[in-house]
Amino acid sequence: MTNEEMARKHFECGNDYFSKGNNVQAIVELNKAIESGSSNPNLVMAIFGSLGYAYKFNEEYDKAITYLTKFIEMSPNVRAVIDRGKTYYLNGDINKAIADFEIVLQAEPSNDEAKTLLNEIKKQRGF
Repeated sequence: MTNEEMARKHFECGNDYFSKGNNVQAIVELNKAIESGSSNPNLVMAIFGSLGYAYKFNEEYDKAITYLTKFIEMSPNVRAVIDRGKTYYLNGDINKAIADFEIVLQAEPSNDEAKTLLNEIKKQRGF
């Protein structure tokens, strides 16, 4: 089995565990996918994204932020930036959460979710 085939196998298994709510086993499989050493950038990007979400739902916010950031660096998208901002918020890093929501609003000024999240934070902080 090639490195890519092995990585894909662990990726699919990890995502299956994640979809069933077993975040711990998902993280184990997704880390095995990374360790398999795939050189396929699309697969690596997808693994980073899945790891970010698995760590987030397992409340391991520092690790979630690390992998969501890697995912965003490989494939910038508004959804991932919003989710990273939410994770920053959950991790207590309010300024970085605000920065992510503002990045989203620069890219998509009419993004209602980013507006709502930013307004909620501002209300909580008395702005």
